[in-house]
Amino acid sequence: MRTANYKETARDILISIKKSSAEEAKNLENNELEFKSSCISSVKMKNELVKSVVGFLNSNDGGLLMVGVSDDANLLGIEKTEEKFSSLDDYEQLVNQHLRSNIRDGAERLRQHIRVFSLNQEGKTVLCVRVNPFVPKNGQIVSFGTYQNPENRGDKREKCYLRTGNHTSELNDVEIASFAVNRMEGEIKNRSEFIKDTQGQNVFTSPNFVLTEVLPDSTSPHGKPALEIKLSDGNKSLSKYRLKKFNNHEQIVKKAYSLIGKEVRTFTWEDKKSEDKKRFEKQGYFENLYPILKDQRFEE
Repeated sequence: MRTANYKETARDILISIKKSSAEEAKNLENNELEFKSSCISSVKMKNELVKSVVGFLNSNDGGLLMVGVSDDANLLGIEKTEEKFSSLDDYEQLVNQHLRSNIRDGAERLRQHIRVFSLNQEGKTVLCVRVNPFVPKNGQIVSFGTYQNPENRGDKREKCYLRTGNHTSELNDVEIASFAVNRMEGEIKNRSEFIKDTQGQNVFTSPNFVLTEVLPDSTSPHGKPALEIKLSDGNKSLSKYRLKKFNNHEQIVKKAYSLIGKEVRTFTWEDKKSEDKKRFEKQGYFENLYPILKDQRFEE
């Protein structure tokens, strides 16, 4: 989901809701899009608002929460689903205030990672909350939100949520510890994919580079047909190669194109046939490449 033109993206989604059949509309929600009929009409809905936003903050790609739309993508409008409010500006302010007070470092997250705005579609107002992913740096931790017990409003607890697929779930203490260790700026973005690909075997991972160019029909240093990627660390440039005979070649080529201009890390297998076990890496080959976690802030 584009972040630079997030309002246009939200408008496009509203148009797609209108054009979709009832069956198609049910499948619009995904890892970057969630619908809620309301968000401040009750303590329960306020908890759901915080849960959704924190889940997006902790996700790899962030997302968009649209309020005034039912779970099955029926456009209702907040005029129908929320309690009366004096003005749209007042309503947006209430949402901002609740997020500021109930998300850890809420003022900073609102300034850097969250934008609240409204759109009107055929006389129905939809509140939109665009959330960019928050990636901690040294000294920071992942995002938490305050849960308030609807039966006892004095009972408040901090919880950590994560958006995966079209669901947002609460992480337990063990999951939080593992998640927090791997979610740091500069770490591999899709850690689970990396673990699955390497299957616990010995591999060598490169430093972080920016991928600048992809040459799908190049030749390796040994004269064999290969994919060549050009990388830069800001001071020097280098090429790495992946032979066309390697498994999943077309998939890796497509992936490389999608990562042009982004920071990546490559890995190679340990060369067990050589006394110098880093020989394969030194020759400039790679098996796969992965995007790196970067904090994505709005311009202040």
